[in-house]
Amino acid sequence: MGSLSMTENCSETEEKGSEHGENSWSEITVEKGNDNTGENGSEITAEKGDDNTGENWRECAEKGDEAAEEDDDTGENWSGIVERTISAPVSKVWDIASNFWEFPNLLTIEPVEGESRVAGCIRKVSNLPGRTDTEECQWATQKLAAINTEQHVFSYEFVESNTGLQPGYYSTFQAKEVDQEKTSVRWAFRFGPTQEGAEHLVPFIMSGTDMYIQELEKLANNSHELEEEEVVAA
Repeated sequence: MGSLSMTENCSETEEKGSEHGENSWSEITVEKGNDNTGENGSEITAEKGDDNTGENWRECAEKGDEAAEEDDDTGENWSGIVERTISAPVSKVWDIASNFWEFPNLLTIEPVEGESRVAGCIRKVSNLPGRTDTEECQWATQKLAAINTEQHVFSYEFVESNTGLQPGYYSTFQAKEVDQEKTSVRWAFRFGPTQEGAEHLVPFIMSGTDMYIQELEKLANNSHELEEEEVVAA
């Protein structure tokens, strides 16, 4: 797997954004290189500049599913974006990723309130990767702010944590079909208005997000293969 890459200034982001105007997801992508996901590998983007102001960061939560889709398509104000094309059908990818009680299963997840896949539900996740300055278990409570099953997109926000991420951290996941056997996954995030030291957190978050997407591909493939075996057996 290649090393993580980040853009260094806003002007570069804006210039490349105009070049990729037809892409409904993001204005810039930086290729990581070939890896075990197939011919497209993965793409990771970090956008800097006025991304820590917190402006408009609550739009998806306040306006619901429609706003989640619109905000995701604009690509504006994200602190970082991880994109990867994975070898699995979009239906399997979405079924696994949208289960707020079970994914990512690399983490310990405890339901706190509500029902999985229903906006407003809250979970507690622990064993989060990132900080190396403490042996204390890293945890966070997260709220599913919006979900749109037809568009395969959901957004969630941090309510409380001991990870160094301040309340207001906001993330959006979206899956889009490439073909019957491939799905393009986009996972973007931005910080809340009170976040300090955001530039130091970006690499850790992007690395962890990329790891979750790799896990998602394995889970979706296992599910798809099992289903095919059951069809053959029948």
